[in-house]
Amino acid sequence: MLDFIRKHKGKVSHVLVYTLDRFSRTGGAAIKLAEELREKYGVTVYAVTSVEFQ
Repeated sequence: MLDFIRKHKGKVSHVLVYTLDRFSRTGGAAIKLAEELREKYGVTVYAVTSVEFQ
């Protein structure tokens, strides 16, 4: 998925995950990766089990 996003910059705007803790093996890495995707590629990560969905 990450390779696809990097190779197709601007084609993906959102990534849906079940929960953020399943997005990465460590919580800190998930936050860092989500920030990188947003800042470099314009991709927003949404956790579908989150109480607040933007």
